[in-house]
Amino acid sequence: MRWISLTASAMTLLLALGGCSAGLPELVPRARPDIRSDEAGLWLVAAKSEAALQQAPTAISDPGLNRYVRGIACKVAGPYCPDIRVYLVREPGLDARMLPNGALQIGSGLLLRLRDEAQLAAVIGHELGHYVERHSFDKAWRQRVGSDIRAWLGVLAQGLAGGGGDAADALMPVRDGAFSSSQEIAADSIGLRQMTAAGYAPAAVVDFWHASVAELGERQSSIALRLLARHPAPGSRLDRLRTAVAAVAEPHAVRGYVRYQAALAPFRAAFLADEVRLRLPTETLRLFERLRRQQGLDATLAFYWGEVYRLRGWKDDRQLALKFYGEASRLPNAPVALDRSIGLVRRSESDWLAARAAFRRYLAAAPDAADAAMIRAYLAEMPEA
Repeated sequence: MRWISLTASAMTLLLALGGCSAGLPELVPRARPDIRSDEAGLWLVAAKSEAALQQAPTAISDPGLNRYVRGIACKVAGPYCPDIRVYLVREPGLDARMLPNGALQIGSGLLLRLRDEAQLAAVIGHELGHYVERHSFDKAWRQRVGSDIRAWLGVLAQGLAGGGGDAADALMPVRDGAFSSSQEIAADSIGLRQMTAAGYAPAAVVDFWHASVAELGERQSSIALRLLARHPAPGSRLDRLRTAVAAVAEPHAVRGYVRYQAALAPFRAAFLADEVRLRLPTETLRLFERLRRQQGLDATLAFYWGEVYRLRGWKDDRQLALKFYGEASRLPNAPVALDRSIGLVRRSESDWLAARAAFRRYLAAAPDAADAAMIRAYLAEMPEA
């Protein structure tokens, strides 16, 4: 009976604090929170995060790519365009996030995975939905209330005989910073509305989430598990999106594949290299298979595919690496580093003749490369064939 009484007290506190829930209406364009409000404090914290983004060493400063992505964001945002600032960062993996003050961070890993402008518009529209609905403030409020209740229940649990702590913990859902399922659904709805109004093909949102859910569902990394935890159940989400897309007419809807791939082309090699450097070979190989299905196999993708095998070093990986290096060498615009990697594999196999030939081709093409001295040292130490 004592536990029932204490639990009732805890629930009373929960309901009392629940009465303070934000329940805020949608933001209107150019709106700002009341300077005396808790939300204004959250915006102040977000402004500090935004300032750090502006100075981050991982920021992508290329004016052309920034102008291109911001242009799409502005089209999708519509009347909210003046309120949204876009920041591109070198961040492998699959993520984008909107700060509560309208600062939108998009990672290079996401840009790499997107097929066309319409998919980028879908992501931007979804993040815009979180901003318009003020979800970050609601999330912050829920986390604060949850912390208060957990602390109060901890005090109550001290008076319980055995198992009280576990019972108190069981009353509280996990607070991991995720948006709620209803908030994700609302953001999906707003995103679909905004991208369609901007003229983009709504089917792109289904294509993007289908591919992303498949990729994340195969992953076991903590990054992937956190991303899956932030969103509603994948199956129900895709079903809901398919139904919503089917109801939206799309005359003259834009996909923008050629424009998007052309804008990304100068950065694609660097973004692929970032994924390889994560040293998550199984996941990266699945990503590369996804990219091959979307875009075909070019020399750059073939080269980095080989790099995954070379760096992993499992049985038969050397031969698999050489297979993809061979494909890269037969395709236009093969990376200069291709011959260096071929030389490294051949050297590890003690194939001195092939290693020497590959290293010399590399040095002839890139005599001032950062690793040129190392490659010359390898050449000097290799026995004559």
